[in-house]
Amino acid sequence: MGKRRSVSTIISTAVASLAVALIASATPAIGAADPLDPVSAVDPAAASPLRQITLATADPARTRQFFGDAMSMVPSASRTLRGNEARQLGLRATATTVTYTRPGIADAASVRAIILPASVPVLRPKHDALAIGGLAMGMPVSGQSKREAVVSSAGFSSAVGVTRMTLPRADGTPYVVEEIHYQAPDGVLVLGIDRGTMKSVGSIDATTGIGGPAYSSIVVGDLAGADRFMKQVLGYEMRRDAVFTSAGSKGGLGLPDGTRFAFQQWFAPGSSTGYVILMKMIDRPADPNPAAGFARRGIVMWSFDIADLKAAEARATLAGARIVARPTRSAQSLVVAMPDGFLVELTPRKGTPQ
Repeated sequence: MGKRRSVSTIISTAVASLAVALIASATPAIGAADPLDPVSAVDPAAASPLRQITLATADPARTRQFFGDAMSMVPSASRTLRGNEARQLGLRATATTVTYTRPGIADAASVRAIILPASVPVLRPKHDALAIGGLAMGMPVSGQSKREAVVSSAGFSSAVGVTRMTLPRADGTPYVVEEIHYQAPDGVLVLGIDRGTMKSVGSIDATTGIGGPAYSSIVVGDLAGADRFMKQVLGYEMRRDAVFTSAGSKGGLGLPDGTRFAFQQWFAPGSSTGYVILMKMIDRPADPNPAAGFARRGIVMWSFDIADLKAAEARATLAGARIVARPTRSAQSLVVAMPDGFLVELTPRKGTPQ
């Protein structure tokens, strides 16, 4: 990764005395002036940019209010997952699912909501970033105040309102990011991101002023193992490797004051959106038995397209990843687990026979 150098991050407030989620020393982007700028050409053997984020919910009505009304996404008709299709995802019983999309935005990931019983506990009941597992997703926004009004009218709030963060480019010059950490159902954080003069994290619908999910984040306990998974199984490249320090109650992540955490951004080669973020808490021991899969409600799975499922399975086995489900005639996907148990689904890229 080359020699790391520390850059003091300057934090300013957006409204009144609000502080941003992070006050930190940070390693600049690796090999790029902006992490969204590709550092290598498209690799046809690598996984696609993030295609779908799966969350487990016990409140489909509230989930529809958030993703449909507050985030202006379009829900599909509900359908039932049963038999091989349910088992392929690690579900022990039939379940109902609804998928939320952003029509007209080709680079936006979809959100698949799978309905579980209310007896399944929430991974993050306080919307904090402490537990290992799925954490958040982010959507590009043009005009934070307008979107915040829409979200508020739908009955949802944010952690601390609009925050402004000044981050370093690779050359040390600053750029400003505005973020809002919205508190979605089932402990999920959904960020609205406005990068100002910098490239947007994803395409934005001109009518609504918002795009679809452009990235998702998880908290890991085994960062080295997660890195190996991203490189060897998905073929992704890391473009930012940083250490941040939380501003505690003044920030959007619900962390204790002064909590340091590693922060990495991983992209499919040649892409500038559909990326994933890995975070690891530095100042606290990792949970030796993190809840994984559908054992908790919240973000439970990422889905990507890939050209060759057999090759991906071989890479996953070589990397020591657990195979959760192999492709079948009725369910053409490979489901593997990252080192801490977070699920990754790989499906055939269009036009590639398996």
